[in-house]
Amino acid sequence: MPEIFPYEPVRIDIKESIRFETLITTYESGKEQRRTKIATPQRAFSMQFSKALINDGLADNVWNFFKARKGKGEGFYLPSWANDAKLTTAYSSGVTLTVNSSTRFSALSGESESRLIIRSSDTVIETKTITAIPSSTSITMQSALSNSYAVNAPVFVGYYVRFDTDVMERTKMGTMIYESGLNFVEII
Repeated sequence: MPEIFPYEPVRIDIKESIRFETLITTYESGKEQRRTKIATPQRAFSMQFSKALINDGLADNVWNFFKARKGKGEGFYLPSWANDAKLTTAYSSGVTLTVNSSTRFSALSGESESRLIIRSSDTVIETKTITAIPSSTSITMQSALSNSYAVNAPVFVGYYVRFDTDVMERTKMGTMIYESGLNFVEII
């Protein structure tokens, strides 16, 4: 199973964009034919860390994570790190979570690669495929979680992404993750 990008960027800027690919053929008559290359838009993310958070430890961790993924060679899950939802009842078993809102998760229902990510305060992180959103406060998962979670445990949208580059300069790590950020592309 792919890894989860574990470095939560506190007080940062995460930019999300979508991209379509349209092929345009222009005929001699001047008419155009337009075809979309991809059926669903591809998301791209740019994540910048606060300068106050950057230290050698964070730079080393991001460097090692990048090396382990072989640049853009392997995908991983990127949590939204937004307040997507919180558990409104404790979870101990089953395939249904009760949350304060399932709105952000509805687009992921039935997608095999996008996941929900749940985390407890002691940094236990799990990821599961969503199979259905039966109501505005309920999420059905493909299988049960491995751990129990308390009320108010955060639940995030998890996007299946890869780095958008195969090159990262070691000497400029701190500057890069502060100024230009890390860039990811959704794998669709």
